[in-house]
Amino acid sequence: MAGLAFTAGVVLAIWLSFCGAIMAQAQNTSPQGVPYLSGGVGLDEREAMQGMASQYNLKLEFAVSEGNYLGDVRVTLRGPVSLDAVSEGPWFLVRVPPGIYSVTAESAGMAKTQSVTVGKDGQKTVVFRW
Repeated sequence: MAGLAFTAGVVLAIWLSFCGAIMAQAQNTSPQGVPYLSGGVGLDEREAMQGMASQYNLKLEFAVSEGNYLGDVRVTLRGPVSLDAVSEGPWFLVRVPPGIYSVTAESAGMAKTQSVTVGKDGQKTVVFRW
């Protein structure tokens, strides 16, 4: 029984290290010093990002009109701070100062722009559909 508990503990430690490595690859800071996290490819990655979402006050989601998620979306954010990045998956979390932002998302050569007001508390979500 002790061997089984040890094995389960080792498996859990390996799994957590693996998840941490995946998330560490997706966490970034822009050259302008804006922290962001992109990804959400697959259920496990979305669940991991959901666990970290409270650290970010703006969430962008990318999908086609049929509902399928998109990755490899160029994101441009303009407002009190600026950001230029590429989202690796359908979710893009960013921590920005409160203010009004213009957010442009580009996929397959088609750009869409939306305005969002980010407050001091909570998280705003902006959905882009092509």
